Amino acid sequence: NLGLNATYTYTDATQPGAAGIDRTEIRRPRHMAAANLNYRFAAARANVNLNLSYTGDQEDDDFSSFPATRVTLDSYTLVNVAAEYMATETLTITARVDNLFDEDYENVFGFASPGIGAHVGVQMRFSR
Repeated sequence: NLGLNATYTYTDATQPGAAGIDRTEIRRPRHMAAANLNYRFAAARANVNLNLSYTGDQEDDDFSSFPATRVTLDSYTLVNVAAEYMATETLTITARVDNLFDEDYENVFGFASPGIGAHVGVQMRFSR
């Protein structure tokens, strides 16, 4: 069983400024997109998901000087992958890798965002 979905968002986040000059709101990317590919197999006991997430460039303020100056944060693309396997009716094993390619990016100027991260889990269901 294979599933695919995709989204795209266009945001025009401008505010009227002084002297009639519009300013773009900070930390509001104009373009964002995502795609998810999901594959369920092994009699629906196993599932693998691949997620691609794009964030376009965006403006921010650099508060390290006074007055603050406007800077542009670069666009970035993140790839995440997750899997789960239902070993028994009560035991599910999960694994996830976020930022698979260790993309270096900022959502806030001067603050690095998390690099690659791996998570493994076990879920137990107890009946009453």
